[in-house]
Amino acid sequence: MGEWQWNYTAYDNSDLSVNSSTKNITLMNVSTSLSSASIDANTSVTISGHLSLTNGTNVSNTVVYIYQNGTLLSSELSTNATGEYTYTWTAPSNTGTYPIKVNSTFGNYAGENTVNLAVILAPNITTIYPNSTGGESYEDLTTINVSIVEPNNQTFNITFTNNSAITIEWFIDGNEQTSYENLTQFNWSGNYTQEGTYLILVNVSNQLVGADWKYWNLTVNNTGIPTPEINSTDGTNKTLQNLNCFDTLEDIDNSTMNLTVIWYNNSIEYLSIDFNNSYSNGTFFTTNLNLQNTTKGENWTCSMKFFNGISFTSQVNTNNLTILNSPPIVTLLSPADGNTTTNKTPTFTWSATDDDNDTMTYEFNLTCYTGCAAQDSRYIQNISSTSYTIASNLKFLSDNNYYYNWSVIANDLEEYGTWTTDRNISIQSLVEISLLNSSIAFGTIAFNTSQDTTDNSPLPLLIENIGNVLVNITIWATDLWNSVSNPSQYYQFKVDNYTLENNSFNWGLSITSFANMSANGTGLLAISELNYTDLTDTAEVDINITGPVTETAGVRNSTITLTASLGE
Repeated sequence: MGEWQWNYTAYDNSDLSVNSSTKNITLMNVSTSLSSASIDANTSVTISGHLSLTNGTNVSNTVVYIYQNGTLLSSELSTNATGEYTYTWTAPSNTGTYPIKVNSTFGNYAGENTVNLAVILAPNITTIYPNSTGGESYEDLTTINVSIVEPNNQTFNITFTNNSAITIEWFIDGNEQTSYENLTQFNWSGNYTQEGTYLILVNVSNQLVGADWKYWNLTVNNTGIPTPEINSTDGTNKTLQNLNCFDTLEDIDNSTMNLTVIWYNNSIEYLSIDFNNSYSNGTFFTTNLNLQNTTKGENWTCSMKFFNGISFTSQVNTNNLTILNSPPIVTLLSPADGNTTTNKTPTFTWSATDDDNDTMTYEFNLTCYTGCAAQDSRYIQNISSTSYTIASNLKFLSDNNYYYNWSVIANDLEEYGTWTTDRNISIQSLVEISLLNSSIAFGTIAFNTSQDTTDNSPLPLLIENIGNVLVNITIWATDLWNSVSNPSQYYQFKVDNYTLENNSFNWGLSITSFANMSANGTGLLAISELNYTDLTDTAEVDINITGPVTETAGVRNSTITLTASLGE
């Protein structure tokens, strides 16, 4: 649609042109295109198009109004930079023809266009017969299994909705049965030559909006055909289970029967056995394959064929049975449940079995209780051995009412077993110290003079934490002097770092400057939080003495008592 022109001419009484003029008229073009002019009810439909002026200008970024049967569908739709628009909505649920109008205004220009949308319901098969076999419930698009015995007939029929403009087609193994076209029932006529499996399909279509179809698998059996089944002893299909193949032997003439059972592993014949015991009609027969013959991952079937003294039936296979993986089982060994130990890095051991002899890895879980799980729980994966030793010290003690639960799970590279039942372990404090240097001999001292151990002559007391926890150490001593009782400035102590093991205790909370020795039985906190790890578990106790002027001559001695207690 191009640009419009308006031409006018004025004439005088002599029919002579006195004036002539031409004006250009610009209009708006509105193009429309539906995704489908005919569509199923309640399905998605899209309209698109382009807005432009007849002078070639694209009507961009402009609101477009779309109406369905006079009802506004969208008031916020706009064209893009090139004047194009697209809008999608759901078609009405009722059939009919719906005018779809598109209009817009751009400055002084307005335009609209209308296109018709036909809403048609697609055919829908609502019931089928037969609709179940052997307790198998029908679901949409599921193939229904139907079995008959020669020479029986079988009827198939359907009902459906939306009858307008439909075509019904019946097929057997893809071949159309033209004599049944547009009929809702198909009749299978039996005879004695039809043994086999057939796919029966019915298709109901509407050329405008779609189709619906259903399937049946029709199996036509010989009279007395075997129907063997397969299972494992306990139904788990695991490695350590025997396999059973069984059936009820039937012959329409009530003849006695012998049979052949063939076992297949991964579709390859593994074992064939003849049973020539002249079984009577109606006998339930079962035989088994010992578990030593099977391995996980194998697919087993068995087949049977009967012989009634005249002819063999067809050989019929069971469904496939896959030998499944047996998950590993873990048994905890040590420590025993409820164990209490002073070892902060205990070793945990377990055993594991796997019926398939698979390689196993383990996961170890240790959880702290109560209220300490976030601070000190351990979860270790990909352990290849059947033991695990805690890598760093467990932090929470039974002395403070804490405990740990531990368990193990195994994985055979295919699946996990189950977690073992939790076992309990408690870490108890071991408060124990040792004096590496337990005596000090000052020798002769003059009245009102002092000596100490800070110059290592003589050596100070040297104390080591040989337990498993931080300890606090108190100190007191018997009186050294006859004329002066403890505590006094004449008998003092302090603690200090041992040269080879600095930072072994809490310096700020310990007595690190000389203080008067405590009286008999009254201990002072001398060392706070002495560590227990080998490189930082030792501290010095320096002694300072001063000879009182009131003291008489003679040998003097004092016993110093150091007492350790839990410091965490």
